[in-house]
Amino acid sequence: KRVGILVIATVIVVVLGASFEGGDILERSIIIGIGVFIYLRPKLVPMPAEGLAAAISEVSQKPFGNCKTLVDVSLIVIALVIQVISDGFGSLWIGKGIVGIGTILAAIFVGQIVKLLSKLIGKPVDKLLSKI
Repeated sequence: KRVGILVIATVIVVVLGASFEGGDILERSIIIGIGVFIYLRPKLVPMPAEGLAAAISEVSQKPFGNCKTLVDVSLIVIALVIQVISDGFGSLWIGKGIVGIGTILAAIFVGQIVKLLSKLIGKPVDKLLSKI
């Protein structure tokens, strides 16, 4: 029952963040960061990028938020390499191809927002979840 409620809450928050119109990238990143924070706290099965970030965090003993930023930025670099391979260097204008400036900023902001939330409210949220 708890898992179902958390999954529904997370989906709502992430969808709101991704579809929030009229807001800037920082506002959207905050909403998505909250969603990622919510669904990772109860140790649910993570999405692949978050799972990779969690594994790197566990092995390196670095904060998850930093590892998430590293993974997200690495995925952007991979996307840019694929773009250059498929379309040539002429397509490498940020914002004109498959990677926009919002994608780059979100890759940086979301991980750091999760890191901040973990630092500020991670322990109380974990304590609350242990009682549910």
